Amino acid sequence: MNSGTTHHITPCQSNFKDYSLVKGTICLGDKSTVNQIGIGTVVFKSPQGYEITLSNVLHVPAIKMHFMSTCTLMQKGALVTFDQRAFKIVHKKHCVAIGYLKDNLYWLDAEGSSLNPHTRGAATSLHTWHQHMGHMSHATLKAHGPSAVKGMDLRSSTMDIPTICYGCKLSKSTCKPLPGSTKTMSRILEIVHSNLAGPMQTKSIQGSSYIATFVDDHSCHAVIYFLKTKNQFAAALQKFLSWAETQTSDKLHALHSDRGGKYMAANVKDILSQRGIEHHLTMPGSLHQNGKDE
Repeated sequence: MNSGTTHHITPCQSNFKDYSLVKGTICLGDKSTVNQIGIGTVVFKSPQGYEITLSNVLHVPAIKMHFMSTCTLMQKGALVTFDQRAFKIVHKKHCVAIGYLKDNLYWLDAEGSSLNPHTRGAATSLHTWHQHMGHMSHATLKAHGPSAVKGMDLRSSTMDIPTICYGCKLSKSTCKPLPGSTKTMSRILEIVHSNLAGPMQTKSIQGSSYIATFVDDHSCHAVIYFLKTKNQFAAALQKFLSWAETQTSDKLHALHSDRGGKYMAANVKDILSQRGIEHHLTMPGSLHQNGKDE
């Protein structure tokens, strides 16, 4: 429910009971504009069981939400009242719909002929159902769909099946196993693989959200530092270099990492260049090239 819109708006053409192509431009609150491509009538059933018909509903695909205009309802003779938890739509002394407040917005749950995609399956092609049902096989949909899904009627649907379903092709594509590298280092600190992971969904007890790892190629010894922010990575790198060089009496020859922003930062490059450490970078999108640390 929106008091700032002058018309009812929906992004889905399938919501309309009747529909006409009418192009126009809609001005939003931030002064940007989006295209209107149609107009029509939407019919739905309120949670109270009343069938509500909205006329002159604008079809605006760029807006990803349904908007019911308070102003338009009141111009049609409805009384709309709001309180701290809900709102009511009263028409001809009957309360036809009750909505609720969530996330500081007023919402109305709607069911019925034009807002329920399942009840309009008669005009939906078999391939569209295939896409909506998780790319289930077309044969299974034809055999079991109408009995398993309420409102799915394939008798008048288009049964044409495209030669290629790009969603299926992408999800079922496989990659041959990548061969492991036979190259090994002969001593510790010759190459150290590093990765910065995060932010994690849950912070640690100390409030850390990121993990910086350093794995020696020769010994596979791993060192992990917990970071509260990405900006602490340079300090973690310096801490690792001091610890590793003191404990082993050797110098790091090369750091191997991806092209993440913190590895490409000027302060990290300065640390490596001042110590004469080479920086080996993986190709973009090639996580397997940093396999020891990924």
